Amino acid sequence: MDFETAIDLLVIASCFTVAGFISASLEIHLQQFNLSQTWLGFMFVIHGIAYAIFSPIFGRLCGIKVKVRHTFSIVLINLILQQIKPKFLALVGCLITSLGVVLIAPPPFFNFKP
Repeated sequence: MDFETAIDLLVIASCFTVAGFISASLEIHLQQFNLSQTWLGFMFVIHGIAYAIFSPIFGRLCGIKVKVRHTFSIVLINLILQQIKPKFLALVGCLITSLGVVLIAPPPFFNFKP
């Protein structure tokens, strides 16, 4: 298995892990807010909505080519955008997702409650 396929598998596994974790534990934590069934259902849909909104945005960022002008800021932005690779963004997304899951259900060695 090559490296790019491993990253794709990691992204898919982290997405399903987070979706399973949220569906199993979110309702228990939301009971304290006495939400209606509509708002409770909306809380479960937020994950999919965020995915649907930000996937095309980050996909566009990966493919964007900025026309270089003679200002330093535009040249710097162009250099940064040319270096963004989709697999790198996938790894960053997995790390952010892992951090979010750790903060939602903190391990015992953290001294705070969710």
